[in-house]
Amino acid sequence: MTRLAMQVVVLVAVSVALGMASNALRPQGIDWSGRDPERFRHPDVEFLEVEAAASLHAVSTTLFLDARAPEAFAAGHVFGAVSLPADNQETAYEELRDFLTPEMTLVVYSDDSMLAVRVAKFLNARGFKAQVLEGGWEAWQDRRLPVE
Repeated sequence: MTRLAMQVVVLVAVSVALGMASNALRPQGIDWSGRDPERFRHPDVEFLEVEAAASLHAVSTTLFLDARAPEAFAAGHVFGAVSLPADNQETAYEELRDFLTPEMTLVVYSDDSMLAVRVAKFLNARGFKAQVLEGGWEAWQDRRLPVE
C-alpha cells in the first residue's frame, strides 16, 4: 500500500513539473489575468483592460461605442459614448461612418462581450482600430468610472 501511494505522489509531481516546463517553453504564456473567455476564442480582436480604457477616456481621439440595445444605452452608458448596437450595426454604422477616422481608437463595450466582439470585428474589417473593453459595461460601473 505504501508503494502505491509513493508511485501516485511521484506521478503527480512529474506531471506538475512537465506541465510547468511545457508552459514555460511556450513563446507566449497563457494570460490568466482576463476574465472573459471571448478573449481566447477571438485572438484577432484586441481586448483592453478597464484601467487602460479609463486612461484613454479623456483622449480626444478615443471614442467609446456601446454595442448594447438602444434601450440599454438610454438607461445608462459610458460618459461620452455613442450607441452602435450590434443587432443593427449596419444602419448605425452608416449614421456614424463620416464621423470616424482610421486614427481614432474605438473602445467597444456591452453587457455581453460577444456583441462587443462582433462590432469590433465589423469595424476592424473597415480599417478602424476597435478594441473590446474587458468586462464591458459592468466592469466600467464597478470601478465607478464616468457614466451618464
